Amino acid sequence: MRPLDGIKVIEMAGLAPSPYCGMILSDFGADVVIVDRLSKGQPEIPNVMEKNPFDRGKRSIRVNLKNDDGVEIVRRLIASSQVLIEPY
Repeated sequence: MRPLDGIKVIEMAGLAPSPYCGMILSDFGADVVIVDRLSKGQPEIPNVMEKNPFDRGKRSIRVNLKNDDGVEIVRRLIASSQVLIEPY
């Protein structure tokens, strides 16, 4: 058992400080879910070769945040978590 087992973290994709923070929380046992923004023309399933090393131990979802359905998905994820990491 690790210290943060059972803690759910939502990480809004961003630059180095937030992925690093999420990686550390994941290393300590937190369930970290990265929310990547889905851009026009971008595949819904990310290429594993483009993964950031800071993403180890995390799950991810790509969501179109310019769509009401996408925003609702993220709101539900946040409501079901204990921690939100957002770099905006």
